[in-house]
Amino acid sequence: MRSQVFAVAFTALTGCVAASQAQVGIIALGDLPGADTISCSTSVSADGSVIVGSSTIARPQSASFRWTQANGMIQLPFVPGGSFQSPTNVSPDGRFVVGSYTRPGGGGRLGYFRPESLGTGSVRVPPGGRVDSIVVAVSDEGVAVGQSNVGTTPTGGSVVRAVKWTASGGIEALPFPTAADENSSTQSLDILADGRIFMLADSGRWLYSEDTGFEFLEISE
Repeated sequence: MRSQVFAVAFTALTGCVAASQAQVGIIALGDLPGADTISCSTSVSADGSVIVGSSTIARPQSASFRWTQANGMIQLPFVPGGSFQSPTNVSPDGRFVVGSYTRPGGGGRLGYFRPESLGTGSVRVPPGGRVDSIVVAVSDEGVAVGQSNVGTTPTGGSVVRAVKWTASGGIEALPFPTAADENSSTQSLDILADGRIFMLADSGRWLYSEDTGFEFLEISE
């Protein structure tokens, strides 16, 4: 028996309405053609008009989708040679989709970047990096942020480095907030509308931009 698990959208949050935008309810987005009727939404644009997620197309293979009320669920192209593609975020204006996929031959996950009207490109590891790169957010300007595996600890654990990616400059590791963070992991968690990047390090939570440097974020108790 084919399982039937559909991605859904809350109309109050996404604006995907059947009759009135004031209506509150749940709309099933459907699924991509394939072996199972299974799909999952993972992110939505600021105005609710674009939803992204993944859907099983051939067990256990999954593909990314982009949904709009006008066009329904559209499968996004795979990175050449990649598999098990799933999105993590969409830009506020809905034009850019980022996510991750299994690299050709297995052996780790890499990020991907998908503009609205172009092909899907790979976000690889920075110089000196190892296996994985994860992209977690993207701005309306097409700047993607995340983290990349750059080494291992003495006990065999992973050391990750906060990174950003642009189509023109590729992937680059971000500076460390403090000298004490140089031997530990850092992560990019989000990018704000003004271009500042929200980062996490052992020394705390920071906002970073090339123009203003690091701003420490106090945590209220």
